[in-house]
Order: sequence, then structure tokens, then C-alpha cells
Amino acid sequence: MGPSEKSLNVISRLPPNAKYFLECIYSLGSVGHFLMDYYLFKKDDIKLLQEFGRKNQWVLVNEYFRTMFIFLKKDISLASLNFNPNDFPEKQNLDGHVSIKNIIITPTKILKEDEEETSNNRAFRRLGTENISQIKFRDEDGSWFPRDQTLLKTKMYDRLINGLTISGRIYHDFGCSSSLFRESGTYFYQAWHQENIVDIINEWAIFKKEPAAKVSARVGLYFSSATEINMKLRNNEIGQLDDIVSPPPRHDHDPPQYTFSDGIGIIDIAFAREIQKQLDLDQLPSAFQFRCLGYKGMVAIDPYNKNLVSNGGQYVVMFRDSQKKFESIRENEIDFEVIKYSSPAPLKLHRSFIALLVALARDQGKLYVVEKRLHELFSSAFLEIIESLFDEKAFTKVLNRLPKHFPMDKLYPEELIQQEFLRTVVEANAVNLGKQLNNKCQIPLPETLGRSCLGVMDETGLLGPNQVYIQYTNDIRSKSPNPLTTVRCGLVGVTKSPMYHMGDIRYLEAVNIPKLKHHIDVIVFSQHGHRPIPDQIGGGDLDGDCYSVFWDPIFLLDHSEPAHFPSPDSSELSKVSINELHHSHAEFRMKYMELNNLQQISNLHTCHITLHHPEHQEVKNLAEKADVAVNSFKSGIFSKPILPAEKPVFFPSFMNKRHEPMFDSDHVLDEIHQRCKRMYLMLQITHNEKSKQRASKEKKFVEASPFSKDLYERYCNELNLLKIKYNIQTEAELFAGVTLDPPGSFNSFKCANKNEEETSSLVQEALRMIIGKFRTLILDKFHGSWRNDMHQKKQNLTTYVLPSYQVPQEMKALWKEFYDLANTEGPALERF
Repeated sequence: MGPSEKSLNVISRLPPNAKYFLECIYSLGSVGHFLMDYYLFKKDDIKLLQEFGRKNQWVLVNEYFRTMFIFLKKDISLASLNFNPNDFPEKQNLDGHVSIKNIIITPTKILKEDEEETSNNRAFRRLGTENISQIKFRDEDGSWFPRDQTLLKTKMYDRLINGLTISGRIYHDFGCSSSLFRESGTYFYQAWHQENIVDIINEWAIFKKEPAAKVSARVGLYFSSATEINMKLRNNEIGQLDDIVSPPPRHDHDPPQYTFSDGIGIIDIAFAREIQKQLDLDQLPSAFQFRCLGYKGMVAIDPYNKNLVSNGGQYVVMFRDSQKKFESIRENEIDFEVIKYSSPAPLKLHRSFIALLVALARDQGKLYVVEKRLHELFSSAFLEIIESLFDEKAFTKVLNRLPKHFPMDKLYPEELIQQEFLRTVVEANAVNLGKQLNNKCQIPLPETLGRSCLGVMDETGLLGPNQVYIQYTNDIRSKSPNPLTTVRCGLVGVTKSPMYHMGDIRYLEAVNIPKLKHHIDVIVFSQHGHRPIPDQIGGGDLDGDCYSVFWDPIFLLDHSEPAHFPSPDSSELSKVSINELHHSHAEFRMKYMELNNLQQISNLHTCHITLHHPEHQEVKNLAEKADVAVNSFKSGIFSKPILPAEKPVFFPSFMNKRHEPMFDSDHVLDEIHQRCKRMYLMLQITHNEKSKQRASKEKKFVEASPFSKDLYERYCNELNLLKIKYNIQTEAELFAGVTLDPPGSFNSFKCANKNEEETSSLVQEALRMIIGKFRTLILDKFHGSWRNDMHQKKQNLTTYVLPSYQVPQEMKALWKEFYDLANTEGPALERF
């Protein structure tokens, strides 16, 4: 069914953004066509839109069609025709994010979706977002696109080569970050010809001729999610450092030359403090992952280098050649963008970690004590979950760890557990922790026995071979600018994900070097030895890899020889220039979709390692394949296919392969899984029953002012829209920052979308803005000078509380009405 003749007449005069949302409505089929014609012509909204157009208020036209699309998506059955654009909140961009049109291409259709909040990046800032669309290739159910050559050719390759018409304009493939590439997505840019995009890229940088995968990955650095730092750099403020390398080989049997400083540079402490101030961080990070010009990787604070500004030099940052990926065309004002920064973080064990640790223990006759310790840690983790549901101190401790949207510290701790809404939030968090234990065997280590941290290099040269420096913040949640810290001395274990070899767990000597005391919550590696420690751990480097560091005495074993990770031979791959990249990369993407088998290899490796020793030939073969597959997206080289003999007939039950035959074994992962499965199901059922009881409470009539009712309804409406957008079932999940499975479900189907951490961060930022918006409305109404008071107290909208003597009676009455409304009409959220 196509648009009516009247609708076509309207469409032809609309701006591109409005056309896009109109196409979104029509993509929903006859329901969308009916509602559009009903409101435009029967309800005569066409006159309202024409009035907006005469006043050049095209944003209002866009919002009209966008909100109608959201209205339909909310209930496609069209149970009500009561569409009112004013019922939908004004669109607001989240901090650090931009709205990008989102289009999903499946084997049978093209789905136009609402704009998606996406982290900002260099490319978006340079191009603007008006002419960019995010394209994702998916199967009909939202899972990965089928590996069918015909479908890949007709639905993916042809689109990448010929472009896509959106709202009457042609869009072409521009590029994407590595993470979006692995999610089977890319960004299209509005241009008449693909050559226009080539011209834009050539204005940005000069790229060497390399295999298509590598050139595309280099272009993709412009799409890395990053925060732009307000303070700009100049060319003369960026210095160069020599890489620190091992001696070159002189004989065939000599080891290859290694780069100890691979991916790491230095930053002036004054500039680091500027970044700290802009990011509103309590503590000064020791290191930052960044993007700047054609450089990527990490920079660490260095208080000794005489070339830095604070030490009398001229440079603000200094990079190394190993960090340079392309030649950027320099500008007078240079952007420095931060991707992440060092901070205190806990450590959780996981399946591969545990499996390799157990293999090491078995070889050294320590299997019993290691397995016993793993069971102890699991019991401790689950006991902590259960205690949070009835113990006041444990309950408050959990609340302090969850996202904060109101000043929790201003409330009486002994009363928190009595608040029904807060109980639902802690319950949802408990079920989610049980889910992580059940699905991924994520067992937390005590914060005094392990940490997760970024890796940097010792610029002083004082650390010897196989030595590291580790200073960590005692209290992970400390808000103090100068928190108490501890320097770990003695044996430590170090590893990182992914891990496939026993040698990926290294045991090193942690020492105290006073000249390295400026490094906190990072692991400092030595620049000495025959081979860099990061390279011994899964072929890692220092460009942003996160390392797991632990010193639980039971887990401190003897390590195996490290595996070797030679760079795959790419000599037979064709090298292309930017001008040739378009076709070459489309071919590579199609090949990647067909041949990428990293996930299958990782699953098979986990299965085999619980049955065989890591040195068993089948396990070693899978590990070698994984080493190649993990970098296929940027190397262009694929691992060998999985052999039939490498596919097990039965899978261990802890892998939750409910669609495959499974078996129980005596491996500790299976033993923990069996214990966890029962406890997790108990948590799910209990939470579900409690939710039903709360929902079945009898509603009572509440007398409230029109202002209170209107404000309350608007607040609930915005929260409901947020839940619908991100498929969140309850307000408890929303505030706890989790998404739960229904009772009895142990491994829910995963759509191929953004990772959970990124999505949770997005949701919490949106929730923060909603709460801030309504807090501001109420404070403005009852206490106009609150902003000055808040700034004088150096607080923010989340932590600020009016002094009790300044709270007027009308404001107290509003609180009482809100509380009563929430306890009778609304969801659990407002009951607090």
C-alpha cells in the first residue's frame, strides 16, 4: 500500500528529516498509512504543519512526525486514535551523544527506525549529523545477518557499492568504528557520488596503501566514540618520543624485535588536570586513552620529562611512532579526544580465566585448594547478594554502588530498606548479579586481592625484567581528590581477555619504586627484558588494553611458557589506496560476514578446555585459530575453518547451550553452575512473586491538585517512553541499570546490538536528564534562587538538597501528593 495522492503532495514539500520520519511511519504498513491520512486530513493537522512551514519552524514539523512514529511503535495495534504530539517530551540530546538516523536492512525489507543516541566522535563533529545514517545488517529477528552468499551479495554488497536512497536523497558508505563493523554496521553519508566521500577523507588525512581491512580500520578511527577536550593543542605543543625496542635479531634463532613502548606516550600533568576538570572527575587519572591527529593509544602522566611544559619544556603531549596510524593534515587548532581514562575498578573472574587457572593448578598438584577457593568466592558472592535483601548495612552498601539519581547520603540509612521502591531496585540488582554468575560465571574477587586496570610503561627505566608497579585506591568508590592508596609488593598474577593459552596468565614481581608514585590504578610494565610482558599476554600492547591483576595467595602459581603471536602474513593481500577502498572494503566486509568464526572458536575452545589439557592438540589448534580470528576485522586474514572433529557432540551444561545436547561433568565450572542455577532460579521466582504482589495492591482515590496530577503524568509518561525505547520492563530495572530475564530463563536471546555497558550508560544518562528536568521545574516554582545556593555549595542537580527551613509548605504538599499518587496509581518508581 502506497501513500495517498494527498499524502504524496504533502511529502514532496517536506524537509529531509520530516520526510525520513514520514517514511518511518509508512514502513509500519497500512496502520501507518491510515493514521497519517486520518490526522493530516480528517483531523486537519495539515493546516498546523503548513503554519509551521510558513514560520520556518521545521523543527516542529520534524517533531510532529517523529512523535507520531513513536506513538505507533508504542502500540502497533492502534488501540487508541488519541495521538497528541504534546504528550511526548521535547527531544533532548544526551551529553556527549548525538542523534543519528537508524536503518536496519534485513533479507526482506528495509526498516527505518527512530534516531538512535550515539556517542559523539571526530567524524560526526566534522560532518554534522544531518546527513549521516547508521546502517545495520540483521536477520528478520534482529540476530546476525545470514551467512548466505546470495543474500550477502544482493542485500549487503550491492547497498555498500551503489548506496541507499533515503527520503529522496542518495547516501553512500563512509566508514565506521571497529566496534560497529563487528556489529555488522556502518555509516552512510549523503553525497551524490562515492567520489565526494573520497574527497572528504583526502582532506582529512593521508593514508598509506595497505590491505583494505587495515585502511578501513584507520579511517574508522575518526568514528571512535570520544569526548572532545575544550583546550586545543597547537603543532608546536606536540612532541615526539623514540620507541623503546629490543635488539634486532642477528641470527635465525634470535627472537624478533619487540617494541616495549607500543601504543604509549606521555602527557603534561597540567593538561591532565584540565581534562580532569572538564570530565568532572574526583581524582586525577594517571593515564588516558585518546585520539589526536593520526595518533591513537594511551598517554600517561610523566612528572620528570624535561620536554613537558610543567617541567620547563614546550610540549603538552608527546607521542611515539608506534602510535601513528596515518598522516593527518594538521590544523591550527588540534583536537585531543579522550576515549577512557584510568580509574579504580574491581576484578571479576570468568570462564576462560577459571578454566586456565584450574589447568595450571592441576599440573602443579594444587587443584583441590584452587577449586575450594573458587567455591568459597562463589559462596561469598551469593551470600552478599542475599544479604542485600534483608540486612540494613548490606542494603545501603548496594544502593551506594548503584547509579545515583537522588542524594542518597541525605537520607537516614536505617529507613532506606523500608522504602518500597528502593527495595525493588535492590531486588532487581540482586537478580542481575545472579544472572551474571549464572550466564558468565563472573565471580568477583575481593577488592583487596585484585583489580582491573589499564597498562602503561615505566618511563624511568627503574623496573627490572618481569617487574611491575601497582598502586591502587583502597576504596573504589572514594570521592576524595587524594584517596588512601596501597602499593602492592610481592608476587602478582596478570592476564587479559581474550585468553586461550595457559601462558596468558603471567606471574610477576610487584615492587615499590617511589619515583613511580604518580601512577595510581594502572599497572606499570618494565621496559626491560627480552620480550614485553603485555606481548606475552595474548599478544597485548599498551594502546588501551585492560589487564586483570590479582594476588589472591591461592591463585599465585607457577606460569607456563608464553605463547607466540606472530603477525599474520599479509603479503599476499592486495594493497589499496583511499581511492580504491570503496569496492575493496565492500568485498572484504562480505567475506568477513561469511568467514568470521571467532565466537564459534571461542565457544569450542571453552568446551574443549574443560575436557582436555590446554596442550592437547585439538585445544592448541583452536587457540591458534582464535589468535588469528581475533584480529581478522583489521588484518584481513581469516583463521582456518572449524573442522568437524573439533565440534563436540555434547556441550558442558555450564555453557547454557539449551538448543544443544548437554552433559554434567566434574569440572569446577560445572559444579559452580549447578549451585548457581538453583540459586538464580530462586532469586528470579522470588522477585517475580514480589512484583506481582506489589502490582496487585488495591488502588485508592487520591485528591491532588491539577498541577500535581499534570506534572506526575508527564513524569510517568517520559519514564515509560524511555522503558519502551530500551525494552526495559520495570522502573526498578531502570534505576538499577539492569535488564532482567523472565523467571526460568537462564540464557536469554541476545540481539546483535550495542554492548550492555554502553546501552546501560545511555539509559542512565537519559534518566538523569529526565529527573533533572523535573527537579528543575519544581525548584524553579518554589525556590527561584536555588541555583546560586547549589553553586556556592559546589554541588550538582543530583546531590543538591534544599535546607529544610527553606522548604515552603506548598512544596511539602506537592511531595505528599506525589507520594500518594505513586502509592495508588503509579509504578513503583514514584513510591519513593
